[in-house]
Amino acid sequence: MLQKLGKLLGVIGILSLAPMATMSQEGYTIGVSISRLSNPFFISLVEGAQETADRLGVELIVVDAADNPSTEAANIEDLIAQGVDAILINPTDSDAVVPSVAAA
Repeated sequence: MLQKLGKLLGVIGILSLAPMATMSQEGYTIGVSISRLSNPFFISLVEGAQETADRLGVELIVVDAADNPSTEAANIEDLIAQGVDAILINPTDSDAVVPSVAAA
C-alpha cells in the first residue's frame, strides 16, 4: 500500500510541473531531493516520478540526502548549479532546508 502511495505521489509531483515542461523548447530538467533512498516508500516515489518524467520527455535528476541535512543542502546547491528548471524536495529537516529553498 505504501509503495503504491509513494508511486502516486511521485507521479503527482511531476505532473504538477508538466505545464512548465511544455513551455520549454530545449527540454526540461527537474531535480528531486529525497531524504533517504533506502526507504521503500521513497524508492516507489522516485519510480513513479521517473516513469512520468520519461513519458513527458522530462529529465529527472534524483539526489539522496541519506537523512543528513548538510548533505541535502549540498545536493540542492548542486541542483541549482546544474540549472534545473524545478526542484522537488522531500526534506530531512523542515527547518534546516529553509536556506536551500530560499537559494533556489
